[in-house]
Amino acid sequence: MTPPLVAVLGAGGLLGSAVTALLARRPGRVRAVARRPVAVPPGAPGLADVETLTADLTEPGALRAALTGADAVVYLLTHRTAEGSWRVDPHDAHARHVNLGLLADTLSAPRCGAPRRTVVFASSLGARPDGTAYERYKLAAEDALLRASGEGIVSGVPVRLPTVFGPPAAPSAVDHGVVSAMARRALAGKPLTLWHDGTVRRDFLYAEDAARALVAALDHAPRLAGRAWPVGSGTPTEVGAVFATVADLVARHTGTAPVPVHTAAPADPAAADLRDVTAPDPRFRTITGWRPRVPLHTALEQTVAALAAPHHERTPQ
Repeated sequence: MTPPLVAVLGAGGLLGSAVTALLARRPGRVRAVARRPVAVPPGAPGLADVETLTADLTEPGALRAALTGADAVVYLLTHRTAEGSWRVDPHDAHARHVNLGLLADTLSAPRCGAPRRTVVFASSLGARPDGTAYERYKLAAEDALLRASGEGIVSGVPVRLPTVFGPPAAPSAVDHGVVSAMARRALAGKPLTLWHDGTVRRDFLYAEDAARALVAALDHAPRLAGRAWPVGSGTPTEVGAVFATVADLVARHTGTAPVPVHTAAPADPAAADLRDVTAPDPRFRTITGWRPRVPLHTALEQTVAALAAPHHERTPQ
């Protein structure tokens, strides 16, 4: 019997590389789809049959090819600016197409045979109707997926993730997350800037733990389908404390004093950066058995160490 095929859309990013790595370590078939060439993450023992597909899914016919034969989809596509920011222009037609149109096309893509295709969607804990354009896109995508699930078109599981960070699981993966961005600034000797006094509390989740949550959602889709599931460490941490820890960890690697952490007036007083965000709902854990494994400080240490390694290679001795 041919094992199910899981298509990972957005396999070239931080989270996509981690999901692909997990799926590659167990029996099955995986199709890793990304705009740039991706390699099968190192360390996979070859249990899975993994294929890679380099494609711009906004091009005609590309999405259909990516989904052909797929029994399940882990949907990680999202539009960012050229600088890697999620602060997209709400009037940007391309951003809307990537964030909403491609999901709609995924839901309507033909599926040969039964049962219906499973779609696990990486959403955001910040998804809300009065939020940023990014947050509104996430909520609208959730709604579309849940409607399709209710109509029996797919088995849809939106997973609402917090701030995800960590070193990429493959050398080709791209990470634009805030923790890595701050670590890179500190490695360059630049101060870290907060858009508040540092007391805003966020749920930070290591990328490997976030990927395990998405794979757990895939495995338990029959019980999870039809509603959105908040997932996180459940332990909010002040953003200022995280930035200060990043500065201290970088200083240990560089042998210099920690860079300062400054505060600045926000560009947008209603920005998502100014809201506390956490994931207190325990039901996802109860159903799936998922738990975060990597403590925050350990995760920060591993992230900084991974980013500092190439920095040391470039620094003259």
